[in-house]
Amino acid sequence: GGVDGQLSSQRTYANQQSLDTGGAGVQNSSNPSASTSDGGVSVAAAIALNIADVSARAWLPDGLTLIAGAAVLLLASEQVDGIVQADGTALATKDAGVGAAVALNLVFLENRAWAGADTTVQANGFTASATMTAVGSDRSHDFSAIANAGAGSPDVGVAGAVALNIVTDRTEAWIPSSAVVDFGTGDVVVAAENLRTDTAKAKADAKGGGSSTGVGASVAINVIAVNLTRAEIEDGADVTGGANVWVTADATDTVIAEVTAGSSGGNAVSPAVGINVVLPVTLARIGTPGPRPFVASGDIVVRGTYKGSATVTGNADAAGASVAVGAIIVINVVDIDPIAAVYRDITGASLWLIATTELHTRAEATASAQGTKSSTQGGAQNSDAQAQDQL
Repeated sequence: GGVDGQLSSQRTYANQQSLDTGGAGVQNSSNPSASTSDGGVSVAAAIALNIADVSARAWLPDGLTLIAGAAVLLLASEQVDGIVQADGTALATKDAGVGAAVALNLVFLENRAWAGADTTVQANGFTASATMTAVGSDRSHDFSAIANAGAGSPDVGVAGAVALNIVTDRTEAWIPSSAVVDFGTGDVVVAAENLRTDTAKAKADAKGGGSSTGVGASVAINVIAVNLTRAEIEDGADVTGGANVWVTADATDTVIAEVTAGSSGGNAVSPAVGINVVLPVTLARIGTPGPRPFVASGDIVVRGTYKGSATVTGNADAAGASVAVGAIIVINVVDIDPIAAVYRDITGASLWLIATTELHTRAEATASAQGTKSSTQGGAQNSDAQAQDQL
């Protein structure tokens, strides 16, 4: 078992492969032991890494002139899942056991639809949309990093788990400032839709011997610092016409960070950290005037919405016969400000400006330390009783 056992197994395999192919086998001395004067070491290290760069783009090239008798449609859609999990467990029959797990999820997502710079479009209806792809009933990006580490040993047990979920997301639909677009008599849609979930979970459990040490440490972090959902007719864009006009940016995100650290032994230490950083930008906007007045015959709707939650929970539990330390930090950093705005004169049947937020946040931490020692009466005392003795 342990590192020595794994090395021995690999050596035996190499020796057999050499003999089977006519070689002389492994001729040098036996493997050195992975040990110190205190004994052997059992180590399990798991590293899982997911790196994804995904894009969907629909656009008109720069400088293009396009004349259409019906509508012009620029449609981009995406659904991206990035899931990574690492499990490392080490069980030592004696001496030291070390279990480590690292899960890293790194995703770059681009979903965009736009008319190029200096384009000219004449049509009866226009759509530029960056939306979600439906896979059955699933219409959400799902990103997660999960790390589980465990270690057990009669001597020293050390377990460390790190889960890090980092996603850069740009979902955009727009008509640029230098474009000239006559929407004719058809409907106009400029829409961005961004639905997602983000999860980071780390769990570490270390068990040391009754007179030795157990250390279980875990870290779980979601970093959602670049999460843009934008639908915009930019400042100065020369647009006119159209029946009903919708400029909409809709985003949702459920963010969960869970961290658990446990340890036991003579000396038990369980530190844990859980963090969510949630900084989305949700923007629906018709910018400053272009050369012509924007005159539509139907309703005009400009809508920016965000709906989601940010939850971080943690538990640090240390049980040591001599020393027990359970320490935990959980942090939610959340800034939500969806915008719906119009910066030019518009003629239409009605104008709707809608900006809504629905957000639920929770940060919850639990830490416990249980220390015991033998009493002169043969029983045991908890940490409170020991403190009373010192008084």
